[in-house]
Amino acid sequence: RYKEDIDFALSHNSVLVYKFLLYKVGVGVIPGISYGPESDDYIRLSFSVKKEEVIEALNRMKDMYKFL
Repeated sequence: RYKEDIDFALSHNSVLVYKFLLYKVGVGVIPGISYGPESDDYIRLSFSVKKEEVIEALNRMKDMYKFL
């Protein structure tokens, strides 16, 4: 389960992905809904960290099916 007990049925798509990535995979992203309803099918990545950290995050995201 997620750290927070939230009614995910009422959440936006990008918020669901954001919470899954953060709490299960350990990768922080920004939910697309933060940029308006038309962006809810997307997430935003920030590359303001070292290249090695970006590569690690992308590898974790690539393997996230293991957490399903």
